[in-house]
Amino acid sequence: MPAIPAKLPPIFLAVAQDDDFALNAVVRFYDALKSAGIKPEAHIFSTGGHGFGMRMQGASSDHWIDEFYFWLEARGFTRPAAR
Repeated sequence: MPAIPAKLPPIFLAVAQDDDFALNAVVRFYDALKSAGIKPEAHIFSTGGHGFGMRMQGASSDHWIDEFYFWLEARGFTRPAAR
């Protein structure tokens, strides 16, 4: 894991437990961020496989984009910019 820079933008992570390609790397990245004092948002879905993206599978990972939007909204990123 490379060194974590001191100032990072907010980080949202989403991965499925059955993603044999990325799960371990995402968990290591999350742990490294936490160790560096950063508070990432992580969603680990039970199923979805690798690259679940916008492909509907009848799994909870189908709604990752909703979770991402709620996260953006909670941080004020969905409000119009001040003029």
